[in-house]
Amino acid sequence: MKKIVKIFSALGTLNTITIYFENEDNKKANIIINKIEKYIDELDDKLSIFKDTSEISLINRHAGINFKKVSKDTYELLKLAKKYGKVTNGAFDITTKPLTDLWKKNKQKNIAPKFNEVSQILKNINYKDIILNKKEQSIMLKNKGQEIDVGGIAKGYIIDKVKTKLKNNNFNNAIINLGGTVSSIGEDRNIGIRNPFVSINNNGQNDFFAIIKSKDENIVTSGSYEQFYERDGRIYHHIINPNTGYPTKTGLVSVTLIGNNGTELDALATGCFILGLEKSFKLIRKRKLNAIFVLNDGKIYMTDELKNRVKIINK
Repeated sequence: MKKIVKIFSALGTLNTITIYFENEDNKKANIIINKIEKYIDELDDKLSIFKDTSEISLINRHAGINFKKVSKDTYELLKLAKKYGKVTNGAFDITTKPLTDLWKKNKQKNIAPKFNEVSQILKNINYKDIILNKKEQSIMLKNKGQEIDVGGIAKGYIIDKVKTKLKNNNFNNAIINLGGTVSSIGEDRNIGIRNPFVSINNNGQNDFFAIIKSKDENIVTSGSYEQFYERDGRIYHHIINPNTGYPTKTGLVSVTLIGNNGTELDALATGCFILGLEKSFKLIRKRKLNAIFVLNDGKIYMTDELKNRVKIINK
């Protein structure tokens, strides 16, 4: 058994894809892993809010003006984003970009935005305002000033697509890691869950608080530990509640979801963070998912099925 590892930057993060294969498949493995990197780069070009020529940027610039024809992947992703907005009753909402931008702007000044600034933008936050034209494969935002950001769902969607490409080419033993959104294909593996109370160390590696035994499933974590600032004794993080316009306050610091559908997990991890522990448990039971919740007081809750698969190593 041999392996090939591809490490590359895309989607605003560092990505690692590892494929295990028999010796005679070496050439085929190199071809498919290079094709996958190219595919992810192409999606990054279509979906990034940081690229003026991306399809998402194009939709944002034409908000309230007209429809923009998009690629099949972008259309499918936005359709799914709207679906999970409904599933979470609006807790997951990709139209929060103007709010996120406002908070980022104020983070640079180390101040909180004014109430009237937040409330003014809040009027335009609504995933239902994403208008889909299936026949033309085009998208439009209903009102001027509205903007979308698919950062909360794109990696999960892409991991699903990459898994399909690997399996369609008869590679059934692999690990895909898109900036911490992880998929294990084939063998039982031990996957680390990042400790939300510990910063990334000097080597750029994470400290883990738990190890989960995983096979043929995706693992997605959403947390408030990556982007935040403190002002007047209050912590302001980057996960904005679409209903209030302010960083969500549910007592959660980390949500990890485990299941088969990466797109669903990515969207619902953010949604659950905003919904809080009690409502999230109801949602994930209904969706038949597994989850690990970490509260800001250090308490850990998980679904019953995980208790024999998860080892807490650093509380």
